[in-house]
Amino acid sequence: MELSVFLADLDHLENLNETMELIEAPEDKNNIFVCMNKNNSVNQESLWILKQYYIRHYNAEYFSQIERIYFGNETCEWLIPGLDDVQKALKICQKEDYQFTFVTPFITQKGLKKLIPVLEFLNKQENIEVVFNDYGMLHLIETQFTNLIPVIGRLLIKMKRDPRFSKCRFSAASIQNLNINNIIDNQTAALQLNSIDNPVYQEFLKGKGVTRLGIDTLPQGINLKELYRNSKPNLKFPIDIYWPWTYVTCSRSCFIRDTAAHSRYHVLTNEPCPLSCKDFECILESDKEMQETIIRGNTVWMNSIKLYEYYFNQNFKRLIYQPYIPI
Repeated sequence: MELSVFLADLDHLENLNETMELIEAPEDKNNIFVCMNKNNSVNQESLWILKQYYIRHYNAEYFSQIERIYFGNETCEWLIPGLDDVQKALKICQKEDYQFTFVTPFITQKGLKKLIPVLEFLNKQENIEVVFNDYGMLHLIETQFTNLIPVIGRLLIKMKRDPRFSKCRFSAASIQNLNINNIIDNQTAALQLNSIDNPVYQEFLKGKGVTRLGIDTLPQGINLKELYRNSKPNLKFPIDIYWPWTYVTCSRSCFIRDTAAHSRYHVLTNEPCPLSCKDFECILESDKEMQETIIRGNTVWMNSIKLYEYYFNQNFKRLIYQPYIPI
């Protein structure tokens, strides 16, 4: 499984050794995590898991296994990196012999003006992937920036994204004469369905030059065998996984920005964004069992760190590791 690192901040790339540095904690490493915010504690917990996984399966340190850098933002056009930052990021990757993937969000005409110079620059390079989360971006790549390699983003992969999912039992009275286990299996299979299951959609993406896709690590799992069974042999995409931060949902109206700028009253304006998402987050709590869920920026994120064993043991082609929430 190829290891890629997804970074939304140039500083994290310029200091990649620190970004991916595992703090040697005491035997009871939980003591050190309580002193950190959630972003940093998940960073350290996930690095511990990566260390154990790559030593066990590859007899190597995880840092030496990095092959590709994902750079950019997938959920907010205010966070699209400028041309200077992209040039610096690509230069670092070329120096360290990393492949480069540029990540783009859903966009308006305003965001497009910022992206065009970046795409023009990247189009002059070789073997550059661009993750699109907007079909308008796919059209641009297909018609104007044909040297770029389009990769469908996870925001466009329609899946059941609910951190509250659990395999619960039903009372016998409500399902008389039915097999409970079959019901649970059938429900799980339904929850594992996604838009890529549709062969017509697969053919559409292939026709547009899309080469691969990435999916999120969700509690209900995904049945790769079933997905590939429904695919024509020539339509099988390499499938990658994002971990440990799972995208749940987002909006053009940003809750975190509204919290910092009270005068906006949750109304979209053309005022410059203060980028409050860089500074703080909101942790969602429930009286029900659920995956840890956080609002950062305009997006709800699920902490899927505990799902690693299930997903790491399947035949995914690329692990897109997020050291921090990609904001």
